[in-house]
Amino acid sequence: MGRGNPPSNLYSRNIESIDCGGGTIVPGFNDAHSHILSSASGLVSVDCSSGEITSISDICIKLRYRASLLPEDAWVRGAGYSDFDIREKRHPNRFDIDRWVPGHSVRLTHKSGHATVLNSRALGVLGINRETVDPSEGFN
Repeated sequence: MGRGNPPSNLYSRNIESIDCGGGTIVPGFNDAHSHILSSASGLVSVDCSSGEITSISDICIKLRYRASLLPEDAWVRGAGYSDFDIREKRHPNRFDIDRWVPGHSVRLTHKSGHATVLNSRALGVLGINRETVDPSEGFN
């Protein structure tokens, strides 16, 4: 279309013409934020969303299966679980995961993306222990 006024067949009293100085306007493609790294991580994580997942043991069985396909130093990632959608109505904890996947570091992310469970091995690899101080922006 070029710069300047729109073609005369599109122009009326109800149309406002804005000169963007050669820039591009793309209406409708606006988002307050994006979780691109989280989305990418989800593509290589064990799917722990509801459906065939009805309990913490179902989650752990899927994590253990993935671990069986990986070398021991590889991390096992799971994503998409919901504490509301499983029988126990609680988050899995490191002890649940330790029982099923003792030989791998495991990171399990809630479907909201705002909670993560690590097993004991993962906590050790990251140097997180009883003496670790909570970050100032963390919860006590």
